[in-house]
Amino acid sequence: MENRYDVVKKVIIQQIESGRLKPGSKLPSIRKLAEELKVCNATVIHAYKKLEQENIIYSVAKSGYYAMKPNNTVGKAYCLQITELSRAVPAPNLLPYVEFKSCLEQAIDSYKESLFTYSNPQGFEALRNTLIRYYRQDQIFTQEQNMVITAGAYQALFILAKMPFPNGSPHILVEQPTYSGMLRILNLERISAIGIERDRQGIDLDKLETIFRGGNIKFFYLMPRFQNPTGFTYGREQKESILKLAAKYNVYIVEDDYLADLETNTRNDSLFAMSQASNIIYLRSFSKSLLPGIRVASVILPDLLVNDFVKHKMLCDIGNSTMNQAALQLFISSGMFEKHSKCIRKEYESKMDEMKLYTEAASRLGLTFSVPHTGFFSYLEFPKNVSSNKLAGLLKSNNIHLARTEEMFIPCFFKDNALRISVCSLEKNAIAPSMALTLELIEKTMKSAVQSTARHEEILIQ
Repeated sequence: MENRYDVVKKVIIQQIESGRLKPGSKLPSIRKLAEELKVCNATVIHAYKKLEQENIIYSVAKSGYYAMKPNNTVGKAYCLQITELSRAVPAPNLLPYVEFKSCLEQAIDSYKESLFTYSNPQGFEALRNTLIRYYRQDQIFTQEQNMVITAGAYQALFILAKMPFPNGSPHILVEQPTYSGMLRILNLERISAIGIERDRQGIDLDKLETIFRGGNIKFFYLMPRFQNPTGFTYGREQKESILKLAAKYNVYIVEDDYLADLETNTRNDSLFAMSQASNIIYLRSFSKSLLPGIRVASVILPDLLVNDFVKHKMLCDIGNSTMNQAALQLFISSGMFEKHSKCIRKEYESKMDEMKLYTEAASRLGLTFSVPHTGFFSYLEFPKNVSSNKLAGLLKSNNIHLARTEEMFIPCFFKDNALRISVCSLEKNAIAPSMALTLELIEKTMKSAVQSTARHEEILIQ
C-alpha cells in the first residue's frame, strides 16, 4: 500500500512535469494542499521535505516552497535516485514536527518571561529537573547541580577536551575507529590523542591497562553502545573491567550514550549506571532520538569538574537557546517523548532486522557484515587487499553514497578496509533494493579488480 506522503509527492511531480507548476513558481501552501488531498499537514510537510532532499523543489524562509529552477531540472534530479547510506540523521517520517511545534508554542505561553533574556549557563532549570527524573528509568541518578545543558554533544566534547582535569594528564584516549567529530576537535585544538583498537569483541584489556598505567591519560572517550561508526556494543564483563581499570589508574571516562533512547535491551546498562565512582562523565543528546536541529544535550559531571566546565562553557556562549530547552522539557514531561521513543525503537529494530538478511550474502563475497540489534550503523569489512575508500568512490559514481572511515581514525591506526552503512534515513521498504544493489556493485567491482590483477601478473610473467 502506498504511503500518503508518496501520493503527495507524485501529485507535485506530475504538476511540475506537466508544466502546471513552472520552474520557480510557488507550490500550494501546506494547509491548502492538505485540504485538497484530504491528508494531515504533517504528511504534506514530510512530502515537501523529501522533494527538497531530492532537489525537485526548494524552500525560501518565511515564504514557502518553490519548483526547482531551470538550472536544476526536475527530470535530472528525480532520475538520479541516489541511494543514501551515509547520512546519520533520522528519516523525515520519524521526526515529530507537529508535536514539537505545539511544545514550542506552549513554551512561549508558559515561560515567556524567562525565554527571551540571558539564561542560566548551566541550562534551563525545569529541563534539568525533568531529565533527572526521566533518566531514573535507566538507573542514572544524579542531582541538578551536576547536570549542564549544552548545544549538542559536540559542544560538550569541545569543552571537555579543552578544560583541565584534576588528574593533570594531557592525553585523551579514543577508540579506533571513533566518532569523527571528536577527532576533528582534537586535531583543531592540537590535543594529543592516543588510540586503542576496538573490534566486534571489544578492546584488549591488557593493552588498556598498559596505556592507563603509563599514558598520562586525561580521559577515555568511548561509546559503549551502538558505537559510531561500527555499531558495536560492549558486553557487561568488558564494561566492568574498563570501570575497574579507570578507577585503579585515576582515569576519567567520558561516556557518549548518544543512542540510549533506542536501546531495546533493558539489561544493557550504561557505564554511569553500573558505577558508583566519581570519574564518569555521562553525555546524552537528543539529535538522533528526536530532532537533529534542536541542538540540546545534557552532560552529568562529577563535583570537581562542574565549575570549570561551566566557566569554559561561558566562553563558548553566555547561555544556550532557552526556547528549545523549554519545548523539550514540555515534550518529555507531557509523555510525548516516551511515546515517540517507543515508536522509533520499534522502527530501528525493524530496520536492522531487515539489514541482517544480507549478512549471509556479504559473507559469500568474503566480507564481514556486522549488524547490531538496533541503532543507526552497521559495519562492512573487506579483505585486506580491498581499498574501501576506492570502493566508496566507485559506488558513489553509481549513486550509492556510503561513509568513508578514514576521518574516523587517528592516521597511524587507519585501516582502509571498512565502510559504515546507515539506513536510518531510508524508508524500511527501500532497504532491500538498496542493499541488494550495493552488494551487487561491490561484487562486480571486486571481480573486476581480481581480473585486472590477474591480467597484470600475466603480462609481467610474459
